[in-house]
Amino acid sequence: MYAQHNGPIALIVITAVTKVAKQTVKRSRAYAENPQALNRTETLTIAGIRPEYLLEQDLGIDSLDFVTLIQDIEANLGYNLNDAVTASARTVGDLILAAESAAQA
Repeated sequence: MYAQHNGPIALIVITAVTKVAKQTVKRSRAYAENPQALNRTETLTIAGIRPEYLLEQDLGIDSLDFVTLIQDIEANLGYNLNDAVTASARTVGDLILAAESAAQA
C-alpha cells in the first residue's frame, strides 16, 4: 500500500508531519488525556514516523495543525494536493499517497 514510503515525496511528507507534531506538543495541554501520544511525539524523529500512525490520535495533529501541515507539504513539493483526498486523510500513509497521487496528475 505504501510501496514508495521511503521515496523523496514520502520524506517531504514525513518531515512536515514530524515538524507539525512537535509544534503541537509544545503548545498542547490535551495530552493529559493521551499520555501515550505525548510520549511518542516528544521523542519523535523522522525515522520513527510510521505510515500507519493516525494523525490526530497518535500524533495529536488537530484540524488547525492539519491545515498547517498541508500548507507545509504543498510548499515543499511545489504543487497543490487534492482537497478531497487530503480531507479524508487519517494517517501519515494517507498523506503520502495523496502527495504521490498529486505528483502523477
